[in-house]
Amino acid sequence: MNSIKEALLAKEHLKDVEITLLYMDIRSFGKGFEEYYNRAKEEGIKFVRGKASEVRKENDNLVIRVENTESGQIEDMETDLVVLTPPLLPAQNIGDLAKILDLKLDENGFFKPDQVNVLPLQGTKEGIFLCGVATGPKDIADSVAEASGAASGALSYVKEKSHPSVEIPEKGGEGEPMIGVFVCHCGNNIAGVVDVADVAEYSEGLENVVHGEDMLFACADSTIDQIIETIKEKNLNRVIVAACSPQTHGDLFMDALIKAGLNPYLFEMANIRNHCSWVHANEPEKATEKSKTLVRMSVARTNLSEPLIGEKSSVTKSALVIGGGIAGITAALDLDAQGIDVTLVEKEKEVGGRLRELHLLSPEGVEASKLLKQKLGELKKSNVKVLTSAQVEDVKGYVGNFTVGTSLNGEVVHEEFGAIILAIGSDLYQPKEFGYREYENVITNLELEEQMNKGALENKKVTFIQCVGARNDEYPGCSRYCCETAIHQAAQVAEKCKVNFLYRDVRTFGKGAEENYKKASEKGAMFFRFVDDPEFDGKDVRVKDVFSGMELALPTDLLVLSAAMRPNVETVDKLVEMMKVPLSEEGFLMERHVKLGPVESTIAGVFLAGCAAGPKRIDETVASASGAAAKAAALLSKDEILVSPIVAFVKEDNCRWCARCSEVCPYSAIEIVEVEGGKVARVNSAMCTGCGACVVECPTSAMIIRGFKDEQIEAEIDAMMEEVA
Repeated sequence: MNSIKEALLAKEHLKDVEITLLYMDIRSFGKGFEEYYNRAKEEGIKFVRGKASEVRKENDNLVIRVENTESGQIEDMETDLVVLTPPLLPAQNIGDLAKILDLKLDENGFFKPDQVNVLPLQGTKEGIFLCGVATGPKDIADSVAEASGAASGALSYVKEKSHPSVEIPEKGGEGEPMIGVFVCHCGNNIAGVVDVADVAEYSEGLENVVHGEDMLFACADSTIDQIIETIKEKNLNRVIVAACSPQTHGDLFMDALIKAGLNPYLFEMANIRNHCSWVHANEPEKATEKSKTLVRMSVARTNLSEPLIGEKSSVTKSALVIGGGIAGITAALDLDAQGIDVTLVEKEKEVGGRLRELHLLSPEGVEASKLLKQKLGELKKSNVKVLTSAQVEDVKGYVGNFTVGTSLNGEVVHEEFGAIILAIGSDLYQPKEFGYREYENVITNLELEEQMNKGALENKKVTFIQCVGARNDEYPGCSRYCCETAIHQAAQVAEKCKVNFLYRDVRTFGKGAEENYKKASEKGAMFFRFVDDPEFDGKDVRVKDVFSGMELALPTDLLVLSAAMRPNVETVDKLVEMMKVPLSEEGFLMERHVKLGPVESTIAGVFLAGCAAGPKRIDETVASASGAAAKAAALLSKDEILVSPIVAFVKEDNCRWCARCSEVCPYSAIEIVEVEGGKVARVNSAMCTGCGACVVECPTSAMIIRGFKDEQIEAEIDAMMEEVA
């Protein structure tokens, strides 16, 4: 994935460059990764499945000796530049640290979890937790989720859990505006296209700008300190940073203002990376001009900025976990270990979810039944209030103060909660292809579990087909868990049966999974790569093998389909209606940020665990559940929280209480109330997200969004229409 990203960035900067990516298997297993891979192909990146054996220099060119593993041919490939993608290896001196901490390392030299599926984040010594690439290669989203999960484990050992709040300066910006503009190079990311020094110099000629400066990396710790010192030295009372996305870096600079004694809402960020250097990579002059325009707009807006302080809201110190699978049980147990009152709601008669149907799903050899037994034992000893055959019927309120109605035995009971964790799991795709439900000898990988548990497989010809219900037009994403599950099953089945394994790409990216891939092959499983879908007539699977180019007919007594994980549609639709939680394109619940907020929803106080946000393996599910618990615990440790001040506000003199604002509000944050002399619209700041729907709908301009007043927006528009001097 890193190679694909770099290839796309190179293509954006150099449209005519020819890029070839050599690979063994495409492992685009994360959320949105498959779509990114497909985009790379559409934009002209050439993918060659091949193994490089040497790079040599001939004349002024480099020549790569490549074995094309699809054609079987040895080829010499001329190129101007070779980019090597090295693996992630254990940190240097990890062995010394392991000795100091009395921790075990695995066979690859990474820290070894106590039990990969049961306790994936706990080291082999109690009280020491592991996260990120300490245990093996991971991407950003998994590392962030695990970091939160490790924090949850650590918190269970900490008695005092108060989180001292940072005091936000209420004032700032008094008197004549004195604006500082800081323009970021972002290494070559922005400066490779935009003349950042010119933009910084230009800013100094704008209204009330008293300081303009360009800097290499504005987000670096040392640079942040420099910005704070400049604010103090030059008595700046407003700050603009022209850099990248405020979604990822805005909070960092707002914290800098707080440290400098300024209200953080006297800050503005101009995104000259996404909107300028990235989209105008081949037009440096236009990119620079546009950057100046964005800075000019920000200055115009910032001249009218005011300090904002959000309202304080109390926090109900209890949590609701919706869903009683392994994710829900783990999250509930983590919260209980921290002394938090927890209610776990499960719609089925028993908790346990899909783990009740699994026996050999763990690639690491930990049987799912053993994991479930351990967790159920812990749940029985805990203080968690477990409600089975129960469903959440309605959710009202806001972060720290949710009112939830749960149906139980025909009666709806309402309770108060400060945080909600959605651990609703997923469904498995019900195949419509390959004669499933038509031929008795066609089953899914989940149904294979039962036969394996009964020992019913012996002396049979078993064929596995991957990506059933995934990586297609209807559902383009990878289902993540399937390859590792099927290969683990194939390795078991191959001990007594002849196994054929049909796949598009093998995605054994988890801990121990690559070793299982090798083990399955050593036990006799035959692997065949296909592009066009195989066919099955009840007796033979017909497929064109990519490597040999031959049309094969594989006699098959039992056909096993690796069914993709799909969203739990019925439950998801109900949650969307009740809580307005947005969905991804594939129908899973959407994270606040796929990398930086993987266990948080876009609704404050509502967190995501396990497969609610997308397909996951068991260890990933357990880790994300602990991560969601950590985020919920951090919220519930506070007596009160500060609500974002970027919310709707009513100019009561303009309000004619027509109620159009309350009708369009998607979060039920506005109501019409009686006041002396009539009625007026009122906004619950804790429920408002600042979406602006009410502002657009209001016919009398009574509704405004704090920080986005009409005069601020108009000033930006006027500034945009000016020509760059």
